[in-house]
Amino acid sequence: MTFEWEEIYSIGAADFGRVEYTNLPAGLYRFRMEALNLMGVPAGRDISQLLTVPVAAWKTLWFRVAVGLGLFAIAAGNWRLSAWRRMKRQVQELERQRDLEQERFRIARNIHDDLGARVTEIALLSSSAQLKPNLSPEARAEFGAVARLTNDLVRALYETVWAVNPKNDHLDSLAGFVCQTTNQMCAQAQLRCRLEIPDLPAEIPVTSHIRHNVIMAVKEAIHNVIKHGHASEIQIGIQQAGKVLTLQVSDNGCGFDPAVIVRGNGLDNMERRLCSLQGSCSVASRPGAGTKITLEFPLPVS
Repeated sequence: MTFEWEEIYSIGAADFGRVEYTNLPAGLYRFRMEALNLMGVPAGRDISQLLTVPVAAWKTLWFRVAVGLGLFAIAAGNWRLSAWRRMKRQVQELERQRDLEQERFRIARNIHDDLGARVTEIALLSSSAQLKPNLSPEARAEFGAVARLTNDLVRALYETVWAVNPKNDHLDSLAGFVCQTTNQMCAQAQLRCRLEIPDLPAEIPVTSHIRHNVIMAVKEAIHNVIKHGHASEIQIGIQQAGKVLTLQVSDNGCGFDPAVIVRGNGLDNMERRLCSLQGSCSVASRPGAGTKITLEFPLPVS
């Protein structure tokens, strides 16, 4: 504030006065001045002025509300941006899965329609060639071997088509194929087969990677029973407990002592396949009491 006045009687001895107030709190103040004579004695005349010290802008309510709204807008914008990016990634992942499923459909169809038909034709030709009367026993035996190999190849192609086809990416299809594979292998080996498989939900997804490794592990377990177990019956059981699936392959064969028998490649292969599924493979056996192989792995989240 600056005050200026004129005195009737002035000899030029007056000087400017200055006073400073720092860090005044916001509020209403009255500034008073009093006139002095030449001797410095108050002359009894004073003047006052009301002053208002405003509140600092950053201390006002509107400023705090504006800052809060700004921070909220920034947070909402960041959330919206992250949600949009997450949705975009999900859309891209769905598009990638759709393209992958279409490619799997194409591969499965080509294997079934092209390779399967050609191999089946070879099997039929080999079987019909065996019936020709002018063949030598050696040629007949060779044609028989070709027919058996082509039949095995047809089954292998069928398994590949089943594993690749995305229509089978569910738990019920896995259980059905386990039953089918077990019945075929037991029929060829002339073994009784007992299946204890409950109704499993079809809405639980199971990827082709899981289905392939599970089927190969089950086939390896049955093959070990046929080759080494000297059993007359194989029992297959499947249990689902929450998000964990358990498969058991047991037999009534001769059994063995796990502490004495050297492990072969079959058990190691089964363990590696189950480890790739974040699961486990355990073997329980005693001489004369058969063998039980337990395959356990977590099911993927829907």
